[in-house]
Amino acid sequence: MTARCSCPGWGDPCKHTAALYHQVARILDHDPSVPFLLRGHFESELMADLHRRNAAHTTRRLAGQRPR
Repeated sequence: MTARCSCPGWGDPCKHTAALYHQVARILDHDPSVPFLLRGHFESELMADLHRRNAAHTTRRLAGQRPR
């Protein structure tokens, strides 16, 4: 991804883009599920899916199958 800004700054990234990167990092540090929420996935759905996948993986492992 390439960031673009219309400011006359010469930095790469410019101060505006750097500030945006900093804020995004701060938000992700606070709540890593934000990208999923922005795409319409809710934490409860994600956790339920992870539990299902973990259970399936454990079942295959106990049955002697290779994980997918």
